[in-house]
Amino acid sequence: VALIALMQGHFRQGTLPLAEGVLRLTEARAEAELEGPTLQRSVVRLHLRHAGASLTDEALSQAVAAACLGVLGRLSAMGCDALGLARQAMPHAQSLADWHELDWPARYRDMEWSVSVGLEGPTQ
Repeated sequence: VALIALMQGHFRQGTLPLAEGVLRLTEARAEAELEGPTLQRSVVRLHLRHAGASLTDEALSQAVAAACLGVLGRLSAMGCDALGLARQAMPHAQSLADWHELDWPARYRDMEWSVSVGLEGPTQ
């Protein structure tokens, strides 16, 4: 649940549980957007500031990205558009018939996900 809230932009600070341990976030920003003309690629960009961790920023970034990709894969397989990407796809359809032809549910289930994580550790 915390990872979904993080990717939605609702989780701004607190403890984020990861398989490798916990990450104490002091600030978090997120954005998700569709990319490409076929609307079958999406990128989630996370910008995280943390209070310190036992892992390097690179290892933390990889751990957060892997955890998010796992959640996104499960959500899209179930057809759950938790990030609201359909709102970004809607302008590509000029009518309800176009929307049905676009077949958003099928596109979403086959979505190619990318997660970018920018980390900033504690200031010295």
